Amino acid sequence: MKTILISTVAFIIGGFSGIVTMCLVQINRVNGNERFEEDDFDEERY
Repeated sequence: MKTILISTVAFIIGGFSGIVTMCLVQINRVNGNERFEEDDFDEERY
């Protein structure tokens, strides 16, 4: 019973940390693309 409980808690913590990591990477990627698009837009305008 103790093994099942430890496995379940580890699975939940691992899943949560994986989702948080993927969200942070995606947010970083979106912000990085917006920065490059704004730079390109400024260069085309002038």
